[in-house]
Amino acid sequence: MDFNCSDTKVLSRKPLVYPVRSVLAEKTADALILAQEQLWSVQDKPWPVSPESVLMALATESKCRRFQHPLCDHYAVNNTIDALSNRTPTEQQYVEVFSLALKQSLSSISYANIRGVLESAARALTGHPVCIRTTRTCVKCDRRGRSVAFVEPKDIPASLIVLWQYMADLPVGRRDVWGASVAALGLMNCHPFADGNGRLARMLFNALVGCTSDNYIPLYDFYNCTPGGHVLRIRQAELFGEWDDWINFHCDIIGFMCGH
Repeated sequence: MDFNCSDTKVLSRKPLVYPVRSVLAEKTADALILAQEQLWSVQDKPWPVSPESVLMALATESKCRRFQHPLCDHYAVNNTIDALSNRTPTEQQYVEVFSLALKQSLSSISYANIRGVLESAARALTGHPVCIRTTRTCVKCDRRGRSVAFVEPKDIPASLIVLWQYMADLPVGRRDVWGASVAALGLMNCHPFADGNGRLARMLFNALVGCTSDNYIPLYDFYNCTPGGHVLRIRQAELFGEWDDWINFHCDIIGFMCGH
């Protein structure tokens, strides 16, 4: 859930600059290759680690430590961590319907089609009617009164078109971890709704790597097992063009789900 921006200490997000794979460090590129192989190894099969057991496993410090960001302690000190109900079951239930609608919209890209797909999905995920936002919104202020504003409403249509064009250029059927990771961040950067953006982005990632309700990756559990684990990595990528942490994060998640 987002908030109106009235505080003067606001950092404004800009529309995402989409990266090319060559920006990655060699070690990250190798991790990406391994994650792709692991993903293909479980194609159309349940994960070796059941999604239902992930939350319990991540409750142990030894398991969740691998997903910590180096600045997580700083983040925890400066931000209020709000507990949210588990979002995975609803995402999991709707992912196949969303995947089909996404595929159709990518074959004929228009803002009207994109808006229809996203508003329908957001309504299913949140349980109430939602529309593309028309007001400026930002994240809840931290304890120092600082916040981050999302992309301006006037920039949302163009940002969504760019995102859809990026996804349309991804290799069809490749279950592309790189492309899915970038696209999920692209949707969160655009932030088209006042509520439900995180759920949409996690479902988008699963759709792009070919996951169904039977082998859905419970990204919500991994994103929230440590303070600011995913938020800090998003900021690195969108503000500084540093993509390695965000990509490695998702490679580690796939490795975890494969039991490694």
